Amino acid sequence: ASISVVPTVQDSGTKVTLLDTFFLNSEKGWAVGAGGMILRTQDGGENWKRVPRRTAALMTSILFANEQQGWATGQNGTILYSQDGGQKWLPQDSGTALALYGMDFLNASHGWVVGARGTIIHTLDGGMTWVDQTSGTNADLFGVQFFDAQRGWVVGALGVILATVDGGKHWEKKETNSAATFFDVFFTDRDVGWVVGTQG
Repeated sequence: ASISVVPTVQDSGTKVTLLDTFFLNSEKGWAVGAGGMILRTQDGGENWKRVPRRTAALMTSILFANEQQGWATGQNGTILYSQDGGQKWLPQDSGTALALYGMDFLNASHGWVVGARGTIIHTLDGGMTWVDQTSGTNADLFGVQFFDAQRGWVVGALGVILATVDGGKHWEKKETNSAATFFDVFFTDRDVGWVVGTQG
């Protein structure tokens, strides 16, 4: 069976490159991109409003744990945090100046961010403090997903797939026999998942 969905072009109000989007429901969503751009919509994208800029960094990912609390990551170790549904954003100290590319949060307190040169950082307090986790690789890391507080996966350049069963205290490199750069990972349960990247 084929899926017959006709895409609709929405006017974001900007021409800058946008790299990530996150929707809580069919109405409330956000998008981030170049030049510190953060956009928000409350009507399913019919209208997008620019959030006052807090940084000029390229923003690479955005995620909300609930209607109020969200994070956006970017170049130069940038992490911005909102506790009012994305109207105002405040910086958090990531502890790194390297580019940050992807993140996953289990709830409003517990999350991980991944980035350049094998960076994995972890928070238990909503990003008030970030702690470095040793990935065991220097490859750029782009995607992360945690199924629960213990089991998670990270993917990146040079065919890197990392897995943990202890919340990231230890990361094990999985053999892929691939030189592809993997950009994203998604598991539907503890055993079944997919990664996608270059070279199809």
